Amino acid sequence: MNVITEKASFNVKIITLQYSAIYKNIEATMLLVDKMLEPYSESDNIDIVMLPELSFSGCLFYSSEESQKYGEIKGKGLIYQWCAKQAQRLKSLIIIGYIENEDKNCYNSMLIVDENGCIIKNYRKNQQFYSELKWALSGKCFEYVDAFLHRHQRSFRFGLGICQDIWFQYGNQYIDMRWAQFCEDNDVDSILFMTNWPDWEVFKSEEVITQTALTVWLNRMIPITASQKKDKNVYLVIASRTGVECGYGYVGSSAYFQLKPNISIEGHLEFDEQAVQECILKL
Repeated sequence: MNVITEKASFNVKIITLQYSAIYKNIEATMLLVDKMLEPYSESDNIDIVMLPELSFSGCLFYSSEESQKYGEIKGKGLIYQWCAKQAQRLKSLIIIGYIENEDKNCYNSMLIVDENGCIIKNYRKNQQFYSELKWALSGKCFEYVDAFLHRHQRSFRFGLGICQDIWFQYGNQYIDMRWAQFCEDNDVDSILFMTNWPDWEVFKSEEVITQTALTVWLNRMIPITASQKKDKNVYLVIASRTGVECGYGYVGSSAYFQLKPNISIEGHLEFDEQAVQECILKL
C-alpha cells in the first residue's frame, strides 16, 4: 500500500512595527516602540518581531564620527539590552536595525536576538544608499539566517535585506536583481526586509505613495516570482519607517507579499500610519 505523506505546514507569526524614529534620540524612540509592543505578551505566540532600518537612531548622518555617537559594538550597549529584554519577555526573535561600531568604522546592520536574549545573526548592509557612503562601510556579501523557532521546533531559512539591498548600486545591477537572485539561489523559506525608503515626492496623492512603494518592492523580486521552482510558499515581509526627518519624508507602507507559488499582497499599512502589522506566513 502506498502511503502519501503530506508536508507539515507551519503558521509563522511575524509582527512589524511602523513608526517615525525620533532623530538622534535612542531612548525616546525606545519608549515609543515599548508602547507599541506593550499590548503583546508571550501568550500572543509571536515568532518574530521586526523593526525598520536603523530602528532607534534615525538615519541621516554626515560622517562616521557623527554616526558613532549613536551606535554600539555588537552585543554591548543599550540597543542590545533592549532587544534581549523584549525577546525574553515575548519569547520571540527580535530583529532591529542599528549603527554597528567596530573600531573606528560604522556599519548599517541588522541584529537578530533569540528568545533567550542570545545573538544569532548580525548582518551588515551590502548595498549602500549614496548618503550612507559618508559614514558607513558595506558588508561583504548578502546573507541569510537559519533561525530556529521554538514554537514550531524547527528552523526556517530567511533571506535578510536592508533597504538598498533590494535596489542596485550600478547600472547593470538594475536588471540583475542580485539580492533577489541570492535569495532564490539559496532556497530561502521567506525574506525579512527592513527599510527607511525615501519619499521622492513624485506623487502627491497619499494613496499613490503606498501603491507605488508596493509595486517597486514587488517588481524587484522577479528572480523569485518568475522562478520555475514552485514547491513551497515564499513570502517577503517588509518593516518600513514613516514620518519626516530633517525635511526628508519616508513612504511607510510596511507590507507582506506572497511570492510563491502565486503572487499576492497579503497585507500592508498606509504610508503615514504608526501601527503594528501582523503577518501570518504559511510555511
